[in-house]
Amino acid sequence: MNTKLLTLALLAAAASAGTAAASNSATLDVSVTLTPSPCSIDLDRNGEVVLPQVASKDLSATAPTALGKAEIGLNVTCTAATPVALRVVDNQANTVAAAAVGTAFAGATVAQAYGLGTTPKGNIGAYVLALKDGMADSASTSFIASDDGSAWNAASVLQPRNRLTTWSTGGTPLSVTNAQATLEINAAVVGTNDLDLTSAVNASGSATIELFYL
Repeated sequence: MNTKLLTLALLAAAASAGTAAASNSATLDVSVTLTPSPCSIDLDRNGEVVLPQVASKDLSATAPTALGKAEIGLNVTCTAATPVALRVVDNQANTVAAAAVGTAFAGATVAQAYGLGTTPKGNIGAYVLALKDGMADSASTSFIASDDGSAWNAASVLQPRNRLTTWSTGGTPLSVTNAQATLEINAAVVGTNDLDLTSAVNASGSATIELFYL
């Protein structure tokens, strides 16, 4: 988050009247922190997404299998028009199964994927968060993303690992009071030859979505 620090130095001068050791000036330092208008973020269903249960007989033994899709709504509300971006931390980042990424979402890269946990034989799979239905203050928008907040490019997925993603209509971030998006969860698991199926496998992802003030 951005904060701006304003420091004012006021010099109070007085006529010299005293011994040489006496101070004839005083410095007053005033610090003011200017913060953005506060924003909040909410996910439908308290952020809980459950994909359909899949029987092992329906999974490929040698290749990844897509698990279908699920959607969840995201809403950002600010007390005044504010340029704000989404930043995501994948809490299962070390469990991304690279082989499953392209099956989860065609054309996606490992950097765009999230982990689904692990078994004794290895990582279970991966999922990708596609972005849909962008709205900002009742107007349709697209999405853009940046590594550092200076150069922005069109975005179709919500990427983790400090990538900033925000709403746009002309290639630059919008200042918003209300913004919405639909997150489409696209998941896949690796072939069953690479899973420990001696008991039920619980694929589980977890990601924290943060607001970043631009």
